[in-house]
Amino acid sequence: MPTYATTANFDLSIDDIAEEAFERCGLQTRSGYDIKTARRSINLMLAEWANRGLNLWTIQKQEKSLAATTTSLTGTNLFGSSADDSQQIIDITDVVIRDSSNNEYSTTSISRSTYLNYTVKTTSGRPSQYYLSVR
Repeated sequence: MPTYATTANFDLSIDDIAEEAFERCGLQTRSGYDIKTARRSINLMLAEWANRGLNLWTIQKQEKSLAATTTSLTGTNLFGSSADDSQQIIDITDVVIRDSSNNEYSTTSISRSTYLNYTVKTTSGRPSQYYLSVR
């Protein structure tokens, strides 16, 4: 019976990826130069993806149960217990709030100036907006 790699230990080298790509195109790698040019093409493709913006492989899903009276996440361990964990956060892409009845509500991000212009920041109710302050 064949064995399959799990996602936890599936890790191909760049040479293996290039060789597989050649095989899928019906070609064979005939020299080390083929692998060298394939490696260069992969590096250029990854650099282009990084320059386009958000890299999906860098996004991490985080979930946390919070009390209804929570107004700030400062000092909480939402994103990890060490200081390094919270410093790795660059942006929040989406915030979804799930209430005790398992109803989910989407929220929208607001800018710093909009947040600062709110005179009362402790109004109770279901939140519909969030502001992220990265230090």
